[in-house]
Amino acid sequence: MRKELIDKFWQEMLIPTQEDDPSVAFANPADVARSLIKSRNWSATIVQEMIDVSAELKNCKRNLRKAHKGLSGLEANILIGIEHTPTTATKNNTTLRAFIRQNANEEQLKELQKAEEKIEALEQALLDFDTSYGSLERMERALERSTSWLVQYINWHKFELRELNQ
Repeated sequence: MRKELIDKFWQEMLIPTQEDDPSVAFANPADVARSLIKSRNWSATIVQEMIDVSAELKNCKRNLRKAHKGLSGLEANILIGIEHTPTTATKNNTTLRAFIRQNANEEQLKELQKAEEKIEALEQALLDFDTSYGSLERMERALERSTSWLVQYINWHKFELRELNQ
């Protein structure tokens, strides 16, 4: 999510308080109502951002799966070209990959390196999207809590006005 959008969100979450005069309510009801309207608008913005990040996350996961399949295919092609594969080389994935790289020619090593770099870049992008989505979820929860408080404050203020008018 864009940094300027996040900064604006947190700035608009603040409601000016009036602590100087005890005869005045803690916060101006007009400011609270304005904040409630801004919360409504922010809700739509955050949901749209979550939808966008979710779509990017889906594409990134799809591309990561393709990249892993591509790497596996490259390794399989190299393994096919090797005449004798000792059983110790197939003991686990780490030894198998080391054996494949040991027996790959220069061009195959470059292809493997390129595929691994692509996977690494996609994994980093996936991590970034996960982080962004988590931040959006935290913002959404903060918005829900503050919106609930805003409604309660407005209701309390209406109750207080009724008591004064009776």
